[in-house]
Amino acid sequence: MQEITRPLHCAVFARSLENVKVLIRGGGEINATQYINGCALLHSACRLGAGIAIIKELVKAGAGVNQLDKYGATPMYYIWESERYGLWIMERMKRRGNFWESKVE
Repeated sequence: MQEITRPLHCAVFARSLENVKVLIRGGGEINATQYINGCALLHSACRLGAGIAIIKELVKAGAGVNQLDKYGATPMYYIWESERYGLWIMERMKRRGNFWESKVE
């Protein structure tokens, strides 16, 4: 599966919903992290403003909404930091887990 993980990260960076869907169906590792910053796909999507549709696809596919990156931040932290999506996406992601446990201050 490792060979699918990198293209899936690239699809998120490119904000390509169709490629994200294809790679998820192909077995991409949803919670695999990047070597450099420890960010999983959902972290990256939230940090980069990849779009609500991509975030929804990742969460629907089982992305770890409470997964911590190497800085101790959850994906929700990056939404709060960027203020791109506001309460709409935070409320929907909150339903999938407890986001209030991020270690980042």
